[in-house]
Amino acid sequence: MKYMSVFIIAIACQFNLNAQKITESAVPTAVKTSYTQMFNNIPVTGWELENGNYEASYMQGGVSSAVLYASDGKLIQLEYAIGLGDMPEAALTYMRTNVPDKKLGDMTRIKTVTGSISYEIETSGGDYLFDTNGNYISMEPETDDND
Repeated sequence: MKYMSVFIIAIACQFNLNAQKITESAVPTAVKTSYTQMFNNIPVTGWELENGNYEASYMQGGVSSAVLYASDGKLIQLEYAIGLGDMPEAALTYMRTNVPDKKLGDMTRIKTVTGSISYEIETSGGDYLFDTNGNYISMEPETDDND
């Protein structure tokens, strides 16, 4: 149980949304090179600095997506916008039961390089993180830094 708690805390910290928009000129060359190698002709729609890592937002097949890299260009995770029907039912049940007054915003499927999957639901008060089965992990309160 102790290891599971440490794992959950590590995941929650990894998805801390304390991000700030940055210009492409502030992104390390290694990160831009990794993005270009991975996504060739897909333009970046915006860059953010997120806990020392670099997030590139892009559109692919009409789906809003993002990729997170370490400053050395190593891939950390991929994020894809999803619809209500793609969210695990347990996560939706959690939201209906525990925060029924919150309107659900953007929903995201997050896949790390290790293959773990998690889900995020944005609300006006913050972002709720769930594991692959839809079990609640944490809530990151909205900050003035986030858009």
